[in-house]
Amino acid sequence: MNNTSSTAEDEIKTFAGKKHEDILISILMLIKDDPRGLTISDIAEEMKLNRNTIRKYTLMLTAGGYIEERTCGHTKVFNISNRIPLTGMIEFTFEGVLVLDQKGVPVYKNRAVTESLMLKNIDISMILSNKLIKDALEKAPQEGMTDLEIEYRTEKNIHNIFSVRVLPVNSFNGDKMTALCIEKKKEKNS
Repeated sequence: MNNTSSTAEDEIKTFAGKKHEDILISILMLIKDDPRGLTISDIAEEMKLNRNTIRKYTLMLTAGGYIEERTCGHTKVFNISNRIPLTGMIEFTFEGVLVLDQKGVPVYKNRAVTESLMLKNIDISMILSNKLIKDALEKAPQEGMTDLEIEYRTEKNIHNIFSVRVLPVNSFNGDKMTALCIEKKKEKNS
């Protein structure tokens, strides 16, 4: 399996949830293995699932940017997308992106959160425990996007200021989630 497939599988596992990931990955691999493309009937027959179920999953994969739908006569055919999936772009942004499930548990962190110098020595739980962030997380499903500025001092007395955007998002399977886009604005010794 090539790197692209592995990355797509990892992304799908992150956003789809255990209930859907195996089916989504199987559909993606079936489509990938047939350069002519596959119809919903082709996929349903191969996977021994009904067409409505397959349609739901192809919509998820299309929305995620993994596959594309094209029309051939009266038939819709699915191929692997030439677009870069959104999560692929998010991985390489300088802004930290943290996605939380409905219970506030982190389900996705991009490289800026886990590896970047931008958030080095900053405990992400500090950001999540901030009262402004907690309030924004609670209100996000009803009120939408919120922009905040928060301050944090490290144990070494380094003063950090972060710009944080809190916004409601949906997973592949429609679960409500919340994304935090975190940008370090300033750092200075106090």
